[in-house]
Amino acid sequence: NNNNDNNRRRVSYIYPPEVLTTPAEISQCIQQSMNITWQNQIKSLLATNRIRKEPITNMVAFTISDYSYASDMMHDVFQMNDEIVGFDDSFFMMALDESTMEMACRYGYPAVAWHTDNEKEQPRDDNINISKLKHDVAHTKFEVSLLLVTLGIDFFFYEMDVWFLTSPKELIADYHHSDKNNPQDMLLSAHTKDPQSVNIGVYSVSSNQRTIEFFQLCIQMTRESPATHDQWIMSQLLLLAWTIHQNGSPGVQFNRMWYPPPQHNPPSMKFPPVYGTYNTNEVQAGEYLLPARSA
Repeated sequence: NNNNDNNRRRVSYIYPPEVLTTPAEISQCIQQSMNITWQNQIKSLLATNRIRKEPITNMVAFTISDYSYASDMMHDVFQMNDEIVGFDDSFFMMALDESTMEMACRYGYPAVAWHTDNEKEQPRDDNINISKLKHDVAHTKFEVSLLLVTLGIDFFFYEMDVWFLTSPKELIADYHHSDKNNPQDMLLSAHTKDPQSVNIGVYSVSSNQRTIEFFQLCIQMTRESPATHDQWIMSQLLLLAWTIHQNGSPGVQFNRMWYPPPQHNPPSMKFPPVYGTYNTNEVQAGEYLLPARSA
């Protein structure tokens, strides 16, 4: 009835003011991003101090989104990043489609348009069932990671469906910088129900020879096995690194969940990275939340 309608809680959304308000301004912003390689867009963000290293971690941060996420989450993610995660002025978004880039242009968010004409980055077999989104997410994650470490930039990555309750900066800084004699290269989340299994929705990386080679191998495996889940690729390469550290040799071949099996099995890893995972009470990856300390 009318009384119930009048008493119903009304929900309103307050978005930041539009920075570019005319269609011409927005169109120019989009065209500029589409005419510049994604690599040079990132370099420009860094060179102009549009994004800068966060001082506690000495890192920049990024996420990846298409419009299915960005349409109703872009504002929330940038606000969470600034007010909770603590990477304000150090965070950018990789936009996987023009609609996401248009929204970033309209509201003035630091964003980079992902686009590539590199045929090597396309699936090698048209019969392999792989969505364009899955392909772009995997390549974007690994390619941007490689570019940053090649530029000597330490970084923190988290996906759009990760929500923080408190800032992880102290944990990140402690892991990467507390022991100068024993450098730690990568810190990743783990599955709550399987703490030995990494989850690549959250990870931080120190730039060095080991992480450069690691992300080169991630890209190589993605090209050789394009329908294999990016998380499986990364976890198997981390397992390869652990085996080399423990045994001095690569150990066994990759033998399951590779679609198709990679040509180099296992690939040559000369500089295995040192990695660790968050405690599952700090960062959780799973369907059900448990009491947590950080995220």
